[in-house]
Amino acid sequence: MSSVGQREIQSQKRGLAFFQDMLGYAYLGHGNSREGNSNVEEALLTDWLKRQGHSARITQEVQFELGKATTLGGSKRLNDANRAIYGLLRYGVKAREGVGAQTETVWLVDWENPENNDFAVAEEVTGGCPDFR
Repeated sequence: MSSVGQREIQSQKRGLAFFQDMLGYAYLGHGNSREGNSNVEEALLTDWLKRQGHSARITQEVQFELGKATTLGGSKRLNDANRAIYGLLRYGVKAREGVGAQTETVWLVDWENPENNDFAVAEEVTGGCPDFR
């Protein structure tokens, strides 16, 4: 068996152990074995938004905006997607219940109460995944 990649695997295992054991993150699994491997976990996002009191319509709009932000192609490069995702995480998503309704800011992170957030880690996530460096 080749030792190529073994250091990377060991580093990954140490990183995962730190996030799970020391920080209490949930483990979402390895991307190769996850159906619908994506950088946005729609079910987790839907649950989070529901707990924040947002309607199904607002949740749908937020997921649409996140999908737009993470999609690469044409003249949109990885750096552009990174910038767009950062903006949504930091400043919230503008959404409204329907035509003519007041626009509201939907927060993806509870900056005031960090303990209210959900934290998770996954391996080998793909699907136009922005690199948050």
